[in-house]
Amino acid sequence: ESSNRAFLATRFEDPIERKCATLLAELYLFLLTPYSTCMTSELEVLSSSEPIYGLLQILGQDAQLHIVGGTVRELLVGKVAGDLDLASVFSPEKTKEILEQSGYRVVETGLEHGTLTVVVDGNNIEITTFRVPGPRNISKYSKTIEEDLSGRDFTINAIAFDINSRKLVDPFNGFDDL
Repeated sequence: ESSNRAFLATRFEDPIERKCATLLAELYLFLLTPYSTCMTSELEVLSSSEPIYGLLQILGQDAQLHIVGGTVRELLVGKVAGDLDLASVFSPEKTKEILEQSGYRVVETGLEHGTLTVVVDGNNIEITTFRVPGPRNISKYSKTIEEDLSGRDFTINAIAFDINSRKLVDPFNGFDDL
């Protein structure tokens, strides 16, 4: 904050212009920070919801569950997410086995791409294994969410919310492009 004021002091010699610029900068920071905090809190609430919390309890923290895709994008811009997309380090076979043993209905909706649909209380939740970027017809699995996000089509789709740490993962600054 003090460095911003020092910068503004060198840019505007007139005290009234300097004060106006300082107030505008402070207003901008005030408006920006609550927005991002508010939108991230929507993701925190969603990650604590019964369907996701239940999946996390069954799959465990080693699954590295992340909320991804349109779900994150829509919540960050203040919209209601139409669907629920998760990503995990677990292979689709391992995810399916664990969930079916726990009584969940699992549909192989895109197994060739590592995608399963889990039916939880009548809601469809897609879980896709982290993927290595490459041709769509060839799926190789990744061990990190960052590598998976690097293969997304736009920076605004390359944002994830880590359910374990409850933090936004945004390696390509997609939040700035929203």
